[in-house]
Amino acid sequence: PELEPILLKQIYKQNGRTLIRIGDNDIDYDKNFKFYMTTKMANPHYLPEVCIKVTVINFTVTRHGLEDQLLSDVVRLERPDLEEQKSQLVTSINNDKNQLKEIEDEILRLLQNSEGNILDDTALIETLNKSKITSTAINVRLKEAEETEVNINEARERYRPVSQRGTLLYFVVANLADMDPMYQYSLAYFKQLFNTCIETSEKSNNLDTRLATLVTVLTATIYRNVARGLFERHKLVFSFMICIDIMRQEDKVSAVEWDFFLRGSTVTGAGGAGGDGPAEMPAVKWLHKDLWTQCLAAEYAVPALAGFVKSLTETTKDWAEFVEAEHPHRVTLPGAWAADLSDFQKLVVVRLLREERLVPGITEYVINNLGKKFVESPPIELNKVFQDTTPVIPLVFILSTGSDPGGALLRFAADMHMTERLKTISLGQGQGPIAEKMILAAMKSGQWVFLQNCHLCASWMVSLENLVKSFASPDAALHPDFRLFMSSMPTKVFPISVLQNGVKVTNEPPKGLRANLMRSFTEMQAPFFEENERGGGWRQVVFGAC
Repeated sequence: PELEPILLKQIYKQNGRTLIRIGDNDIDYDKNFKFYMTTKMANPHYLPEVCIKVTVINFTVTRHGLEDQLLSDVVRLERPDLEEQKSQLVTSINNDKNQLKEIEDEILRLLQNSEGNILDDTALIETLNKSKITSTAINVRLKEAEETEVNINEARERYRPVSQRGTLLYFVVANLADMDPMYQYSLAYFKQLFNTCIETSEKSNNLDTRLATLVTVLTATIYRNVARGLFERHKLVFSFMICIDIMRQEDKVSAVEWDFFLRGSTVTGAGGAGGDGPAEMPAVKWLHKDLWTQCLAAEYAVPALAGFVKSLTETTKDWAEFVEAEHPHRVTLPGAWAADLSDFQKLVVVRLLREERLVPGITEYVINNLGKKFVESPPIELNKVFQDTTPVIPLVFILSTGSDPGGALLRFAADMHMTERLKTISLGQGQGPIAEKMILAAMKSGQWVFLQNCHLCASWMVSLENLVKSFASPDAALHPDFRLFMSSMPTKVFPISVLQNGVKVTNEPPKGLRANLMRSFTEMQAPFFEENERGGGWRQVVFGAC
């Protein structure tokens, strides 16, 4: 209601002054006043009465738009000559078109102001002659420029597979926020990773080899950098989403199959693709009514499963071996199904008949299509994670119950000879202003600040967000050694901008003997491993155990 007068421009004049009434106050109104509003909501919904009062502009990045942006980035880094040539060409074409427009406007002006016989107007005749010569030259240049532009675009298009993979990965990463509010990644952060991959990956004179390398390195790097900030229960979901989107882009998984895999089907009463009516359910112990209904629906919804119900009824014994197997995703399907179905379609069958074994099936599917490293948790080594931080980019530890990154950070600080310069504060009621003073002092002195349990100080999070934003200000005098570390349980009150532009690391207690051994091994320093007094036997035992 307070904004209503502004949105409706309810202005009036009084004693020669232009005024607007807001609340109980009359305020002078300047005709140059503009009002802009932004929202961080991904898909905001406004009532019709609000929409008619404002102009709504959607600044959300689209797949096509991002693909073109990333294509420009990869060509700029791989073929700067092409990108510069294209930029100059676009400028030249625009200038020539503007000059043609000016010539046309000048001719129209002279014709409008001409009096008497046009043939007697010497200035007009001379202008027309000059315009004809100029426009002919410009048209020739435009034609040559457009032909050159086609050649440049053809050369640029060779790099499109890299930008397509980058776009695919970004939208997978952007959707992670639906699983947990702490999984926030900005487009700027993603493009920084994208450009770093291009600059640091192995070079090759063969373009096809180079493109394959870029796609492979980009996929692995994005997975590694993002997965270290995900909880274990979400890492397989992330790698599976990458895998599926790649398969769908390559037309190896259809939209119908993917939709059925996600949601199943509510279609009942279909006896298969032949439409002969419902088949009779076989009397076997492993096949219950709900499962039978889903099988009927699968045959009806997924074209590749045409004849699936008939196969179940005629070869019940063969399907029983599949259903009762310990690892059904590794068992060969009965009859011709083994050869006729793709890997994903076999996964759909596993989902139908042995849904409890779907996770191992998904794991193997990702391994077969992307590689084993996409189902393994990347080791979190603070010395490598620290390299991604700067005085402007903080490090955020995302906590789970029973985890505490404080000990690991203290050991790392000792290795970096920063123990005396590491300042730690556990946030809670009334601790916000103290933490702010600590950060402001550390910005000048080059100390490290560790804010523990940010979720316990929700009221101070807005101040923290503004403080972190100020780091990037041109006026900010940041010591190059300054670093900000934070830890928090998953919470919706943690500043989104800090999450989007910071480095995130999950901190979970290791689950299982192997995970504990691997954690111990990665935290072990090289001198302790290589120079231990127990010698080679010690190294063999440790390496073998891990």
